Amino acid sequence: MEAQLRPETDDQSNLMGQLLKAQSLIAASDLVTLIKWRDGANVEHQLTAPQMVDFAFKAGEWKTLVYERYWAVKALNPIPADYADDVRWP
Repeated sequence: MEAQLRPETDDQSNLMGQLLKAQSLIAASDLVTLIKWRDGANVEHQLTAPQMVDFAFKAGEWKTLVYERYWAVKALNPIPADYADDVRWP
């Protein structure tokens, strides 16, 4: 399942809302209720609360990696012309 955290949408907000829902379900000992998530390939997934928490944390780790790569490129002097090349990004 791929995460999508497009800046022009509410993806991150939606993910945080689903994370909160998952954490609330876990706090209520409800590990059965499924949470819908539609991924970047437009595939709908039914996740348990623990799976949703795991997915949200992995998405956060990916976003952190993107920022780290961004800062690394930004620190180069001069910034290389191929800064957008896929090999530089996760």
